Amino acid sequence: MMTALEAADILGVALRTMYDLAAPIGPIPCYRMGRRCIRFDEKDLREYLQSCRHTTIAPAITGDIRTTRVLKVSDPAYLNSFQKRGLGNRQKLSAKPKANPR
Repeated sequence: MMTALEAADILGVALRTMYDLAAPIGPIPCYRMGRRCIRFDEKDLREYLQSCRHTTIAPAITGDIRTTRVLKVSDPAYLNSFQKRGLGNRQKLSAKPKANPR
């Protein structure tokens, strides 16, 4: 049996994260004695680490980066990309700042 601080050191996480990972809210089984006193089995921690392990690798990006199109502000494709998302053209800033009403 180990404390939450010892378990956090094994997993490499903060103590607060360890409390969040503890059952019944989190995925790691634990023994609770009172509100803040919890204990963990090392076997449960090792099983949790194995469940977090990913063995597949994301596919590589294909294509040439240099084929990316550079858009100018005046380019219609640039303006249309904002309009498709519901964003209008940026409004021009006025030369005079507005007075601060008090």
